[in-house]
Amino acid sequence: MELNPDLAKTAWEKAKEKGLHDRVTFLEADVMGVNLSEATVVVCYLITAASAALKPKFEAELKPGTRVVMESFPVPGWKPAETMSYEYKNFYLYRIPPEIDEKAPGIEYSDSGYFEYL
Repeated sequence: MELNPDLAKTAWEKAKEKGLHDRVTFLEADVMGVNLSEATVVVCYLITAASAALKPKFEAELKPGTRVVMESFPVPGWKPAETMSYEYKNFYLYRIPPEIDEKAPGIEYSDSGYFEYL
């Protein structure tokens, strides 16, 4: 999902260039308004607070075995199945249902409208 039409177009062009266009789908949409139940892989570049907000949606809609890849920022409260660093970026792979990381700090949406660490 991508809200910016130019970025969605660029993603499609890159996939086509790499011969992956028949294996991926890019939607120009708000992720909160799309049913994710058909996804097999979800790749995100989100700040921690945004991934925390999407956790319930991922857990409710993604089928067991679906892979979630987060770039740069891990999902709070989930333990990654794998991590990888490439150049200056970190990637976190999760499989649904995610393993819960009991030691990780949580994030909660407060009445003030901001995400805060617990």
